[in-house]
Amino acid sequence: MTKKKSKDEGAVDAPEISRLALPVPTHGEPGEEDVVDATTLDDNVTPESRRDLALRRRWFDPQLTLVRFVTRVLVPASIHTYVPAGSSKLTLHCNGQRCVLCMAKHKPTPIYQLPVYFIDDRELAVIEIEREGKAGGLRSPLVSLLKQANFSDLIVEISRKDGRYHVAVIRTLDDTNRDEADYGDDALRDLAARRGVEARDVRAVVERRDNQTLLSDLDWLARKIRLYHPGLDLSAL
Repeated sequence: MTKKKSKDEGAVDAPEISRLALPVPTHGEPGEEDVVDATTLDDNVTPESRRDLALRRRWFDPQLTLVRFVTRVLVPASIHTYVPAGSSKLTLHCNGQRCVLCMAKHKPTPIYQLPVYFIDDRELAVIEIEREGKAGGLRSPLVSLLKQANFSDLIVEISRKDGRYHVAVIRTLDDTNRDEADYGDDALRDLAARRGVEARDVRAVVERRDNQTLLSDLDWLARKIRLYHPGLDLSAL
């Protein structure tokens, strides 16, 4: 259930965030891909001086989750998932063309990262969208909604069951139908004041380790690279 505001506070009247399209400045690392505006994507076809913003990754489960968009700009990334690290598994950014995990035949997954506001938890967090559309995936329904002029006024219900996502708009906010429920207007206002979300903050929800750190931390990695690339000077990577 969404949290009610007190009667003294009243409903939030925030016309300045209606039709809001907060930017995501890149400030990425050298060689990283540019961020992608969702309005340029086909719905179904594959195609710093400020304080850092603390974000985390989130997933959807069978329970219904209410979210609100804060930007239509998607941050592309390639991530390695389930990387063996002793008794645990890591999720890591790919290091590009000379990535040691790729050299060890550990294939990365191309994704888009999107910050959204989780209404019930009153939390700004990052979700992952597959780059290539697939049946039951998030790309097609979310990109379709992000293309709407009033995308930031949409209250979206998302759930996941049997490996398929279900997405539905349950409400569109405007000046005529606002009530005392907290739909994240304060959070969106704060984001507008800081001129949006930095792409570096979005990317930071997934850990990045350079090649030499990975070779030092993962005892199996050097052996596997030498198996596929005999004679390769690992110190030069």
